[in-house]
Amino acid sequence: MKTHKYKWSRDQIRAARHALLPEILEREGLALRPSGGGNFKLPEHPEMIIKDCYWRSSCSEESGNTIDFLVKVRGMSFDQAMATIMKRT
Repeated sequence: MKTHKYKWSRDQIRAARHALLPEILEREGLALRPSGGGNFKLPEHPEMIIKDCYWRSSCSEESGNTIDFLVKVRGMSFDQAMATIMKRT
């Protein structure tokens, strides 16, 4: 039987990339402001637009999926980001 060197399976990582970012951020206690068209903003990052599983910063021109947000913006390790996404309320 082949073992993986990573803690997370490809299916889990794929699912985490497509996890709904607004739901995760609210679950983590962050206040989101609706900004129309299904978009949201965070008061501490007003230049950023969050929608579904995607975010974009007009200031830095960075963007990405749910995992990328937790790693790049929230400063989590990949493993911390995955654990945050995969945890259930």
